[in-house]
Amino acid sequence: MSKMQPDPGQILTSFPEVMHKILSYLNMKQLNTISRVCKFWCEEIGRLKKKRCSPLWFYVNVENARECMQYDCESDLLDSAFAKPWSEPSYGIVFCTNDLHKVGFEIGKDSPVRKAKRYKKEMLPVIPEVTKRLPHPCTVLGIVSSGVIGTDSRLVCEEMEEGSAICGWFLPSNPSLRHYHFTLSEKQCISVDEMSKAELLLPMSLYRQYDKRIAIAGGFVDSIEDSTLADADSEPSFLGIAFCGDNIQVVETVIGYHISTEKEARQEMEKFKSICGDCPSSARSVGFQFSCVARGSQFYAGNENVESQIFRSLFPQTPLFGFFGNGEIGHKYPPGDQSPPSKSERPSIFHGYSSVFVVMSW
Repeated sequence: MSKMQPDPGQILTSFPEVMHKILSYLNMKQLNTISRVCKFWCEEIGRLKKKRCSPLWFYVNVENARECMQYDCESDLLDSAFAKPWSEPSYGIVFCTNDLHKVGFEIGKDSPVRKAKRYKKEMLPVIPEVTKRLPHPCTVLGIVSSGVIGTDSRLVCEEMEEGSAICGWFLPSNPSLRHYHFTLSEKQCISVDEMSKAELLLPMSLYRQYDKRIAIAGGFVDSIEDSTLADADSEPSFLGIAFCGDNIQVVETVIGYHISTEKEARQEMEKFKSICGDCPSSARSVGFQFSCVARGSQFYAGNENVESQIFRSLFPQTPLFGFFGNGEIGHKYPPGDQSPPSKSERPSIFHGYSSVFVVMSW
């Protein structure tokens, strides 16, 4: 009499620790697929997804990729960034150069669509191409400027001062790191009572409403896109993003216009590093850089990526993102100092020919 072979499905159901071990090797797309097997699997996978809180990010230098032309459509360059996501993003910030945003992604020369007899050159809008590769609903905020600062999957930073490039940083739902955003075209009142520590992109008129010191960073860009707006034709004139949580640490510095050599910039960044201390890994930290359009390679005698490389040497595990804008917003912000400033103590937050650096950990 032959023995019946055990059902693999029953083994996984009877021994959850075996299933959890197997599921730990699967990316988010694979988990979403097998969650349809049964209710038990769906519930277990749902619990696992809540534990995966690591951010996702990407950086694509489209300028370099166009020289290779090894794709059917330039938007395919985004596929590798989202091919095997380890977490499920619910919120993201995309930084796009103005050149790429104006032109869009072009269908490649070898595309079947392009070879058609009646083909007309088609350009795909950039930020919507990013959005459609993300799970629904995922809020995407697009920031368009002359240049961007991005970090690829190998944690290599690049300052793309002009040309075509795009990068993004995406967060899954995380109770320890809450985020809010708002767009303004007129004066509005914004309540931030529950924010203990935050990184905000706000103008001075709003900053004066607060009782506590907060880290403020940002700049002036060419345009803004918000995927939550129903009317895509009404572009907001201001975008604010606030991060808050009980365990958030935010440190900020300003590399002023008077700092004009690589040696001086490194000395200033080393002071910044000493305040930050040991920064967590890329799973629990992020850096932002907001620089003046005039503070690039020409500012440093033709040397490229000067400030981002200094940042990388001091913060090897922290991804860095940002833009080159037409004016910077920020001030030096040491951790732990939450005393209400008087009017005379309020720092100047508007700068020119400067770079603002922020490191946020949680």
